[in-house]
Amino acid sequence: MMTIFCFVFKLIFEHFKRRRNFKRKVTKKPKKIPTPLLPTECMEQIFNYVLQVEGAKLYPSLLVNRYWCKNVVPFLWHRPFSLVSNQNSFKLLRTFFLCFNKEENNLLNSLLKPYKIKIPSPTNNQTKLNYLIYLQELSFKDLEICVSSTIHKWYGKNNNNNNNNNYNNNNNYYPDQMKILIDSLLKFFFKNSTNLYSLNLDTYFDFLDIPDFSKYFSQSQYGLCQITKLQIIYNKPITTNTLHFLNLISFTCNHIHTLDIKLQSYDYNAEVIHHFSNIINSQNKLVEFNISNIMLNFEQILNSLQSHKNSLISIKLDCVYLTESSMILLNNLHHLKNLYLYYCEGLSNTILEGSFVLQKLHVIYSLKLQNITLDMLRVYGKSLQQLGLNIHDLEVAGDTAFNYCTNIDELVLIIYNPTHLSGYDTWKKEKWKERLDQLVLSQRINLSSLSIHDHNNLDVYVNRLFYT
Repeated sequence: MMTIFCFVFKLIFEHFKRRRNFKRKVTKKPKKIPTPLLPTECMEQIFNYVLQVEGAKLYPSLLVNRYWCKNVVPFLWHRPFSLVSNQNSFKLLRTFFLCFNKEENNLLNSLLKPYKIKIPSPTNNQTKLNYLIYLQELSFKDLEICVSSTIHKWYGKNNNNNNNNNYNNNNNYYPDQMKILIDSLLKFFFKNSTNLYSLNLDTYFDFLDIPDFSKYFSQSQYGLCQITKLQIIYNKPITTNTLHFLNLISFTCNHIHTLDIKLQSYDYNAEVIHHFSNIINSQNKLVEFNISNIMLNFEQILNSLQSHKNSLISIKLDCVYLTESSMILLNNLHHLKNLYLYYCEGLSNTILEGSFVLQKLHVIYSLKLQNITLDMLRVYGKSLQQLGLNIHDLEVAGDTAFNYCTNIDELVLIIYNPTHLSGYDTWKKEKWKERLDQLVLSQRINLSSLSIHDHNNLDVYVNRLFYT
């Protein structure tokens, strides 16, 4: 009897034991599977793609996890004024102001006191990150817009940046306050930004002049010395401060690799060209050079470029008048790989005497196909990997052009829409699409990508079409 009782008790005990173990297995939390880490380059491609989606924002990505935050912060802050919306501009500037030291903060507040603006003290709210180490690209235009939006926020006014005419014609944009804030921020950036490499001297407001840069660098540790990419896109008359800046660049910047110049044609006087020549001559190794709207004395610029003929691989000339002398100087730049000629008057057979082995060539006119275009393709086409043509040229001479360019895998089509010229209506039929389809289907060309560039818009929109 005792044996039976023990046996039954053992069965009951084992039954409950198994049930308890089963419950433990069921209620046990599953192990977390670590999220695979993508390389930084892949993350940047993801962020760039997200920004292309209308209405998409990257700031929520900061809250995904620590890894995403670590990758998003450098991306958002490498050119912060270009990525921030007008509505959030004041938050961006507030963060930068919190990076000011006590002396900088006191000075700024003393300047703003007459305007009843108070910047919070950095001692009360310290930033958790050193955002300045991420700053790599700075555009004056974006900075001006950001500062204007912030001031309007402070004064409780709606700032709508969609109407450019209202922006510049309305006098109620607080120019004095803007100048104080811009000067303080620029001085702060040039003093502390160790990784700033790209500077774009493009301005937005007609009533603002660029600052006097000379006062920024008397005690600056960094300043402009680390700049490797300089863009001077200036649509206003040249001022004394502009000339001082050009002179300063030639003395402080020696590591510029990319130089992009775009002024109004009447601003290329002898003094301005002299400053640009000095800037070019003072560089150690110029790799890319772009210039627009210069009609006279371009030979002086090309003479300066001769000192970089062993390093210069890319030149873009947009609305430049070429003489025989200038084309001879251009031909001396033997190491050119990329040559872009947009609406250049005076182009002649002299350009065919160069010994270039070009990888990229763009030759763009307005409506009428020029014989020099086909001649250049005949001479330089064999080595080309990328070809840029006017859409009209593709319609007229597609077969001939691609007979000369048998190795291209990328085509760049330029849309130039002069509505006041005859012939524009025929472009609306978009015959170039049919022409391109014929060339691809007949295997005359094998494209890996197609880019479409609207010359009437400074922005470039790109459609990637892949063919097999």
